[in-house]
Amino acid sequence: MLKYRLMIVTLLVAVLTLSISAASWYLQLNLRMALEHVQESGVEGNAALASAQDAMWKLRFGVSQYAGTTDPAAREKIVNDSPEQFRQMDQSIIQFSKTALDEETRRALEEFRSAYGPYQTDRPQWLSLMQQGKTEEAKDFRARTILLSGAASVKSLNKLIEIQTKRNEQA
Repeated sequence: MLKYRLMIVTLLVAVLTLSISAASWYLQLNLRMALEHVQESGVEGNAALASAQDAMWKLRFGVSQYAGTTDPAAREKIVNDSPEQFRQMDQSIIQFSKTALDEETRRALEEFRSAYGPYQTDRPQWLSLMQQGKTEEAKDFRARTILLSGAASVKSLNKLIEIQTKRNEQA
């Protein structure tokens, strides 16, 4: 009789040990998945948006610098740096779009792309007009295009950053 009781107790302890092990494994897996989600959507998303914001401000500031200087070397540098800044922006947005995005973030990202597309197209045209010495035409073109699309790009990028910040706090 004692032998059977010991076997039952041993069996119960073994079942309890297996149950605890399974629960621990399950909780550890969930924790790992949650941490990966925070890593992917939080840290990587933040880095991508920070890089995009840096590129946007360099591009926007470059317009003011170009308009405010007559130094040919300074103007040439602004023109030569522009493709790299556009590349940085494009890569940053692609990197951000690969993170875990919810529906609100996807809509905000499309809003940004809609605003940024015209800026990306129009800014080189403005620089070309300036390089050709067509200052008045460039001034008018700037007022109708890159001032508006640039401001809309900054506004929509800031919205993405706000959404990302909110998501990070929730995570």
